[in-house]
Amino acid sequence: MLTACRMVGRACGIEFLDPPNLPASPCPIPAPGRLDRDLLDQMALVRRLAEDARALRERQRMPIRQPLARAVVEGAELAPTLVAVLAEELNVVEVVCTKGEDGSRVEVHLDFELTPSLRREGLLRTFVRQLQDLRRKSGLRPGELIRVVYASDDELGDAIEAGREQLRTQCFVSSLERLGSATRPPDGFGEPCELRVPDHAIWVALQRLAGAQVE
Repeated sequence: MLTACRMVGRACGIEFLDPPNLPASPCPIPAPGRLDRDLLDQMALVRRLAEDARALRERQRMPIRQPLARAVVEGAELAPTLVAVLAEELNVVEVVCTKGEDGSRVEVHLDFELTPSLRREGLLRTFVRQLQDLRRKSGLRPGELIRVVYASDDELGDAIEAGREQLRTQCFVSSLERLGSATRPPDGFGEPCELRVPDHAIWVALQRLAGAQVE
């Protein structure tokens, strides 16, 4: 997001400081002569490619949170900073730009083949989002520590176990325990809640750690 803001400012002839200088009032108005037309055109192209890529994902029923290995932009060379912006927007590891036929429409193609590591990362991201939603529904405040127990199938469980550090920093999970085939959480935990992770079965129960807060 910060990179995209800097690109917008540069295209409009505005240089932001680090951290970016975003005054509430008055808002800087760029002089027409300072507009970078080439950069503005490339940014418009990036927006269109992102929309096209989302449509490709929808046709393949591939969730946007599922990272992919590569996107190929055919028919255009993008500035390195915009390549990074596009990779973030498309949730891909890399963006490769190739030459197309002269006058042809610039197209984007996605590699939908998932390696085991990409599948694990996608499952973890979905679980993180679901757990964050469960925290909010449970009335937990940001930074308030919790214990988590869960039961799931092996593939999802392996992805969750590999993401312990991410769960600690993003969901404030103090401890995480997988219960195997258990159908109920231990005493002291809330009621189990089934999460919506496509093609996987999982329930989760939380325990608030009274007075415990991330510093």
